[in-house]
Amino acid sequence: MSSNDKMVFSYRSYPDDNQRDLENVVSYNFESDFYTNADAFTVVVEDVDASQLLLKLGLGSKMIITLNNHPQMVGYVDDIGVSKKRGSGTKVVITGRDLLGQAAQGHVLPNMGTNDATNFHFSESDTFETAFKRIFNNFQPKTQIQFSKNDDRFSLQLKTGGLVGVRKKLQRGSVENKEKYSKQTRSFSDTLKHILQPNPGDTFLVYANKLAKCLGCNIKTTLDQNLNEIINIGPPCYDRTIASAYNVFHTNDPKLSKQNTIIDAKLKFSIKDQYTAVIGQLTGGIAGYKKVSNKVIGINEITGLIGAYEDQNGNRKILPNLDIVLKELTTNKGYSTLENNEGLLAVLDNLPVTIDAAYSRPLWHESYSAHESQELSMEVREMLEMQQSKFFDCEYLLKGHTYGDNNLVWVPNQMCKVYDSILSPAGNPLNTNLWIEKVNLTRTREDGPMTNIKLNLPYLSIADVS
Repeated sequence: MSSNDKMVFSYRSYPDDNQRDLENVVSYNFESDFYTNADAFTVVVEDVDASQLLLKLGLGSKMIITLNNHPQMVGYVDDIGVSKKRGSGTKVVITGRDLLGQAAQGHVLPNMGTNDATNFHFSESDTFETAFKRIFNNFQPKTQIQFSKNDDRFSLQLKTGGLVGVRKKLQRGSVENKEKYSKQTRSFSDTLKHILQPNPGDTFLVYANKLAKCLGCNIKTTLDQNLNEIINIGPPCYDRTIASAYNVFHTNDPKLSKQNTIIDAKLKFSIKDQYTAVIGQLTGGIAGYKKVSNKVIGINEITGLIGAYEDQNGNRKILPNLDIVLKELTTNKGYSTLENNEGLLAVLDNLPVTIDAAYSRPLWHESYSAHESQELSMEVREMLEMQQSKFFDCEYLLKGHTYGDNNLVWVPNQMCKVYDSILSPAGNPLNTNLWIEKVNLTRTREDGPMTNIKLNLPYLSIADVS
């Protein structure tokens, strides 16, 4: 990691349209979060002629951000603030977001039908790829769309309803095995029309995210070699079959101390926001909480299953108190239970923390958006994923913006091998692969360039690809 990493903010000046670098930059923050579509930046300059800068840098101006001469982002200026204290120079604070930040504020026209006789944006035979291109081309003509990992889910027709999961058949304790994934397509049959058109008030990004959720994907922006913006649609990638490109060591071990690059570190485990199960019901069922049909049950692998309770085949048993609740609310007909996420269970087995939650905390969820049980299954799985993402919180503050001899820039949606014997209990270090969820590249006058990485458990999503 280099403390000499240099980030440059360049803008297209008005009215000559020349590219100029911001001068006298004293601090900045560049944030990229996998779960937040738009990347964002804040840059502060001081001791400048603010009046001249404001004449050249306009609201909405394109801002090109490079790190060590490699483009990282094309953003658009949202805000420009000017301040001055007595006895000090003028300070200008500039903030902005990338292309998806703009797509989050423009509304899809509600009456763009596929023909004169319908209000639907798409027909059931359209593919997901066609749908994404049409949505974003209405936002900005000739927008490039890219699908990560050459995944074949984007060639699916909308009438299939999407891909519920890409699940790897893992054995407990063998997170790194290389068995193939099994893909599960789900059809919504005749109930799909609600996703063929936007709701009133849907923005371009909101509507696109609805379709992306059907595929287990998120939407981000990337760049090509010519700085053209590309909207990238893809799932979290846990790279099970290759070694992690990044490593973090946090230890007092003299053999590894030279690799200890941590300035600050935080580690937290929490079951505060963890329900033991999500019990989802369609609104078409009989009212009430009793033994109603049309249910989907998702057991939380973190708090709803106990390792000590296993049958003779080694399968985990449901928490006894939770089992009682489920029997009170369900029959053996008209409902389904989601499969356990074995990849996540294998990771939990290797964490330096004990989970002993013997109480039952089910979440009852009545869906007003799902139209049939397969769609409800996706909704319940997503709710579990969002809950489980709050169980583990690990952050490291590092010097510089790059890692290793190849000067890899820290970015989200990558795996990182972590060895931490300082925050973890003695004799039981945190020693596992974690997933980079969020990255902040910052610089202050006092500390120079630094990177804060937020790590989470891998395999939270069952819709990942390798």
